[in-house]
Amino acid sequence: MPHGCWPKFRIIVVLFICFSILLPLIAFSAVVEGVVVDKSGTPVVGASVYIQNFYIMTDENGNFRIVDVTPGKHLLKVTAPSFYTYLNMVSVSEGVNSFLVKLKRKKVKLKLAVLVRDYFTDEPLIHAKVEVKGESGKWIVNTDKSGVAYFSGISPQKIEIEVSSLGYIPYRKSLFLSSNLSLDVRLKKAGELLPVKICVVEGNLKPVNGAVVRIGEIEKVTGKRGMVNFNLVSGSYLVEVTYKDWAVADVIRVSSKNRIFTIKMTQVSIPSQNDELVELRGILKLNGYPVEGAMIEFGEKHAVTDSAGEWIIKDVPEGLVHLKVHIPHAAFKNRVRKALIRDVWIWAKRGEVIELDLAE
Repeated sequence: MPHGCWPKFRIIVVLFICFSILLPLIAFSAVVEGVVVDKSGTPVVGASVYIQNFYIMTDENGNFRIVDVTPGKHLLKVTAPSFYTYLNMVSVSEGVNSFLVKLKRKKVKLKLAVLVRDYFTDEPLIHAKVEVKGESGKWIVNTDKSGVAYFSGISPQKIEIEVSSLGYIPYRKSLFLSSNLSLDVRLKKAGELLPVKICVVEGNLKPVNGAVVRIGEIEKVTGKRGMVNFNLVSGSYLVEVTYKDWAVADVIRVSSKNRIFTIKMTQVSIPSQNDELVELRGILKLNGYPVEGAMIEFGEKHAVTDSAGEWIIKDVPEGLVHLKVHIPHAAFKNRVRKALIRDVWIWAKRGEVIELDLAE
């Protein structure tokens, strides 16, 4: 080869090598799109779609679209909660490639526990009828001695729950059952409303003006004579009274012959409450044993006890607080035979650990 041709030959070789390297990167690209549905054809929202090194989630219509995919054979993987993983080796060509992905739903069997209580007294209602209707059938269970109705083997679906008991107003609720669920239902008594008078007095029988009287979710404030009026049906009610630094709780039994009640404020002074918030820590025991899985309620806040019976509720006002303790049947293991519900008044103080030891 003549000496003057070598430079041109080198340039051609270099260009050929560069073109060979860059050709796969600049030549061809593809679009992979499609829709993800279940067996019935309903779009699956939020499904995760993987192909090559790309990842995207389906929109509200189950659609997905991925661009710049290299043509060739790739593994298409789709995952979604409550569905089996979809795996398929697909051929992707230049241009737009459309796929219909059908996911198979897992056969998940869920549990439902319904606790039925009196709205005012919190007492469990025995033999209350709990009816559950869903796409796959209807189930009817009566509450046991703990006031609980248990259901099992229900697949994820929309259900309607109806709870009824003799002498009470029925309760109805619709929801989508997607995981194991515990439901707390409180029924109000049905019947003729009776006018009830409650008089709040001090130890010397002097009427207390301005005391807050609470029955269930109803609160009223006493007047100059220390009186408040309620309209209630016959039955038992938990009455909670607070006044400045004093508090008391009592149970009244209303009937056509028993409609006037006097409640004496406690004679033990308690530390006044202030605006300071503290972290409430405690240990829950039953007959001396730590209780796991119990719920401690303070207003709208709650905590669940761990294996050592310990619990924490943050941002609680320092001073007198009212806690409601729910110990489900499952938390007792083999030590007791029924669920327990307790109302507890405690002092909330910074840095203190409260030990609640309840008796069965």
